[in-house]
Amino acid sequence: MCSCTFHPLGSVGWSFINFRIEMIFYNGAAADRRWPNERAGQKRKLFSNVSRSAPFVTTHLNMASANNVGTDGAAGHPVPTPKQTVQRRARSRKACEPCRERKRKCDGDMPCGACVRYEYDCHYVSVRDLRKQASAAVPMPPQLQSPLPQFHRSPSSAAPPIASSTVTADAQLQPADANSGAAFVRKLAMGIDPANAPRLHLFAWNLYLGSRTVAGYTPRARLLTEILSRANMESLVATYIAKVDPCYGFIDREMLFQRLQQRWLLPHVEDSYDAVLCGVAALGYLFTHRQAVEAELDLIESAKRILDQAADSQPNIIIATGWLLRVAYLRITASPHKTWINSCQMLHIIEAAGLHRDPTVSGNHDIDPNLQRRILCVARHVNVWTSFDVGHTRVVLPNIDSMLPPPSTPDDYSLELFTLLPLSERLDPDRPLDVSELQAAMVETLSYRHTAPPSVLSQTNLTLCICRRLRLLDYNISGELLEKVLTQTSKALKAAQTNIDTGSPWHHDANVPFQIVCILLAIDNPLSIAQLGDAVRVLNNVVHLYDTDATREALSTASLLIMLHQRRKEADAKSLTNILRTYAPSMQLPQSQPPSRPDHVNGSAFGDSAWLDSLVNDMPNLQGFDMNTLFDSNGQWDVPVEWLGWINNG
Repeated sequence: MCSCTFHPLGSVGWSFINFRIEMIFYNGAAADRRWPNERAGQKRKLFSNVSRSAPFVTTHLNMASANNVGTDGAAGHPVPTPKQTVQRRARSRKACEPCRERKRKCDGDMPCGACVRYEYDCHYVSVRDLRKQASAAVPMPPQLQSPLPQFHRSPSSAAPPIASSTVTADAQLQPADANSGAAFVRKLAMGIDPANAPRLHLFAWNLYLGSRTVAGYTPRARLLTEILSRANMESLVATYIAKVDPCYGFIDREMLFQRLQQRWLLPHVEDSYDAVLCGVAALGYLFTHRQAVEAELDLIESAKRILDQAADSQPNIIIATGWLLRVAYLRITASPHKTWINSCQMLHIIEAAGLHRDPTVSGNHDIDPNLQRRILCVARHVNVWTSFDVGHTRVVLPNIDSMLPPPSTPDDYSLELFTLLPLSERLDPDRPLDVSELQAAMVETLSYRHTAPPSVLSQTNLTLCICRRLRLLDYNISGELLEKVLTQTSKALKAAQTNIDTGSPWHHDANVPFQIVCILLAIDNPLSIAQLGDAVRVLNNVVHLYDTDATREALSTASLLIMLHQRRKEADAKSLTNILRTYAPSMQLPQSQPPSRPDHVNGSAFGDSAWLDSLVNDMPNLQGFDMNTLFDSNGQWDVPVEWLGWINNG
């Protein structure tokens, strides 16, 4: 039983009331901390009584012991004992500081799953530190300076250092990460060397990862005619039509050229189509300049302002096209999470505009049906793969038009990209697939003929995703299927090199070669290791042309994985050597010799053949065989007739 008397002391008095109530609940029985909901209910009732009472009131608060059943004086409900509590806690007993500040659900691990995924600095603050912070923020009156109960933790519950890498990969991976390349890299490295494994991160997701900026410059939203001249705009549009539009093809070229001609007739009048013109020009800059320029950043900022202002009205196909251009630019330059958020918003804009429904059913005859389907296909493609990479859910629109559009121009290869969309959506992490289904998806993916480098890289990206799913099921690809996979990866490396040679900074230029390195290390056979050098060479060429933090990090991480793999192989070889030295000390191991033709083989190449003679003596079926004949007959010797039956039956 504890009581407290309150008097009208203004704001200071009410602060004292709040603090005193906190001290009452803080000094309660230790077991009472197990029921935060009941304790919170008592606090609310106590504050309610105080607010309804007269200026001079005495409040009595009855608190039950942890070992007895008490009664709530306000409601008369029994307070449950530990044995009566049926519902288990849904949250961890402790939460790290980043999760507490962001009000995220924490799993209590070190580092926790949220901090691993979002790369926060995971750390925990002890109860003692929290008390120190509270005492520093609110001075304790002298009459309340009684020692607070100490909650001691066992040494085993103390948080390990932040840099510890002993957490298993499986504990950090979520079901939504099944398709994520970052999760696969982490699990691969943890299987090779947990102590030196790289962090969970999307390496080489694109060439920039948010670093395409101008130092010291803040982008400004301006009129298009203030940023570019008409001649510059025409040049950038030509670049877009030549390099970007054949891959996506969601721009109405006729309307684009028409609006371009009209725009400079009224230079100070801005409309919603300026978002499309700004997006096209920004992508034109991206494919002509390795480094960002101020005009490019202003174009992106201007398009963003127009699209944000249009959010107050009903969206149309022009706004949807502007959003799609923005997301296409972000996919090549921005961080994964920023791209994913914008891709989700883009799909909701498309839904609000009604562009996701079958145009023959919706009755909207003002829009080209094939153009509408192209917008929807590209939007779904970007959102699906971005959600797979970051391990988040994708946007699934209802009553969607699943018909694929035909090619719009002779140089259009967007249909190759759209053909992969149904297969990509079939790999949704929420839909479990067994080995046979994944094998069938792999065979179907590799059966398509892709010609353009960006399309080949997208096909390979899907192939690598299926490989990762098969590895999660502990299935080792082999035989004819492995040969097809390695043929596809070799084709992808050539496609990435072509993009580098032509100055086309597509997002897969570094991403796919890096993921190929990881898959080759996971396959780990002579065929895959033989292709490893080509993959690293392409990554190195990417760094030479696009020298950014993202590309250098990808190359160094790939080199780290190879080095860890090499160390493990060397350790295995050393273990085998030690076994031979221990249990076969008289054996003379053959020295490494350069490869030679079989007819030049002689006894000296094998060292002393005494150990082979002893091996022959131990095998009755080989009695009478002269080992010197093997070495001195230039690869030809007579085999006894009685051996033939033994060999055939062997």
